[in-house]
Amino acid sequence: MATIYGIPDTKKRLRKLPKEMQSIKGKLYRGEKGEQKVLQQLSKLENNYYVLCGVKIDLNGPFHPSYKRSKIAQLDFVVVSKRGIVVIEVKNWSDEYLSKLKSYQRKYGGFPPHHQVDRAGKLLWIVLKDYCDLESPPVTRVLLSTYGNFQRDPKYEFVNIKNMENINSFIQTRNEKLSDEEVMRVVEHIKWYLPKKILNS
Repeated sequence: MATIYGIPDTKKRLRKLPKEMQSIKGKLYRGEKGEQKVLQQLSKLENNYYVLCGVKIDLNGPFHPSYKRSKIAQLDFVVVSKRGIVVIEVKNWSDEYLSKLKSYQRKYGGFPPHHQVDRAGKLLWIVLKDYCDLESPPVTRVLLSTYGNFQRDPKYEFVNIKNMENINSFIQTRNEKLSDEEVMRVVEHIKWYLPKKILNS
């Protein structure tokens, strides 16, 4: 069984949701259900795979010039092993919801979910390069649909589209890129971006 740190982000948000925000609970519950399914799947990995849940990166100070306006990213899951670092963004969106979202974006603009995981992966790459003494951190971005209804977007060439059935094999069949010492260095640093109360509980 994989080594797990933290809890999924939607579960944390549900815990502290004020009464006046009860109307959005349904959406959060759907998100939590999707993330819990994915966590159950990732937990089937062997114990030399480290799964970090609800990682929040908040950067201050000098930053990559193309990302001056977005220094914060919420990462649903980060899986670390000798086979690299995989950032996973989970979407538990039905075909109906996805169709409505695409129609809205065509009319009003906005970014697809591919953008969210692409940006999160870049932020994590910068963090690990700066603080973990890795010249080129092997960060892979994954957009995971629990419904299996997302398509690859050519604008985000480094974002991989996966589902519940193939995510573990995708992670396990990659070439080894990190040493045991580098794996632990990365894990220990990413743990700093988990809520301290959860990390120490």
